[in-house]
Amino acid sequence: GPRGQRRNRARRHGHAAMALAAAKRALHSANCARLRPVAGGAAAVVRARQLSQAEPPRADHPDFWNAFWEKAQQENVTPGFHSSEVHPRLKEFSARLVGDLPAGGRRILVPLCGQSLDLIFLSRFAETSGVECAQEAIDGFGADNSLTPNLGSKTTKDTRLFDFGAPGPDASPIKIGKFNFFELPKAWDGKDAKFTMAWDRAAFVAIHPESRDKYAKALADQMAPGGKVLMCTMSYDTSKMDGPPFSLSPEQVADHCGQYFSMEKLDSRDIIEFTPEFREAGLTEVFEDTLLLTRLPQ
Repeated sequence: GPRGQRRNRARRHGHAAMALAAAKRALHSANCARLRPVAGGAAAVVRARQLSQAEPPRADHPDFWNAFWEKAQQENVTPGFHSSEVHPRLKEFSARLVGDLPAGGRRILVPLCGQSLDLIFLSRFAETSGVECAQEAIDGFGADNSLTPNLGSKTTKDTRLFDFGAPGPDASPIKIGKFNFFELPKAWDGKDAKFTMAWDRAAFVAIHPESRDKYAKALADQMAPGGKVLMCTMSYDTSKMDGPPFSLSPEQVADHCGQYFSMEKLDSRDIIEFTPEFREAGLTEVFEDTLLLTRLPQ
């Protein structure tokens, strides 16, 4: 019934938190394996010291997510945060995102898109461009949706823009740029125009707190004045657990984005029941907040 459907949708949100936490552990293990001592004597002491001091790249560094997706591919598993259905908050609030924008001027941005099915859903409203640093995720999106990208004349490993075309007769083209979101070149998706809409499902919460101002500016730089950003965040007691996903409250979003965006809270719900790793960390509440940001005039 409806209650069971709501429970299943919320449980999928919990998978995102679990998978992000697993990514952090997986990358640290991979780094440790590379630094494991291979000889005795002084060399072993030096290598052991390197191992003890080794820190994995932060979650906003491409190496973090490249290692995560590579591990998922090696183990032939689908990341837990990759849902087989469109995100329920996106479906619920898509009308608020699109608003009354004329169809001819719409452009949608999806930062840190992974291989999300949300790209397919969004393409019904406008041409959709995702940003993703991991090749495995880009390949996975094409395989999941039986889409082969048009690479034009540039078909080497250095290809940076993957044009998957329209996934259906009533859809607009989908492109994924293989870039660091903090270092997007001008017209990276082939067009100079700014984006009128964006969907941030789990990008901002994956960014290390020290880089939040940097992310807010990078996002704002991509958005046209009046452009809308539909964003899902989560917040929890940081004395009991660290990210990713990092705790990010609506108030913190406003602090970092306030000079670029106005903000409206659309929804807030406790998802602790569906995040077992958070419960194991001693948390009793994890709030998922859905926000609508509007780009201020520049």
